[in-house]
Amino acid sequence: MKQARCVIYRSDNGRDHWEPIGPESVPEFVKQPEVMGRLLAGEQCMDTREGRSGSAWYRAVRVVSQQERDMVEGALSTLQ
Repeated sequence: MKQARCVIYRSDNGRDHWEPIGPESVPEFVKQPEVMGRLLAGEQCMDTREGRSGSAWYRAVRVVSQQERDMVEGALSTLQ
């Protein structure tokens, strides 16, 4: 299984006021591999099964380490 570091953000309406949340606050449905994959691809999600108007909205931003950046730059420089 591939792994990525990311920050999960939450918004009440999916449009504004995005706040980062800690791992303990991430709902179980967001942690599902297929949902995380979509979030890391740039999509947003919410749980339509929760309440009359659904849950809060969630999105993810991947955190790229300096080591990963160096590997990409090294690979690109060998192609030139």
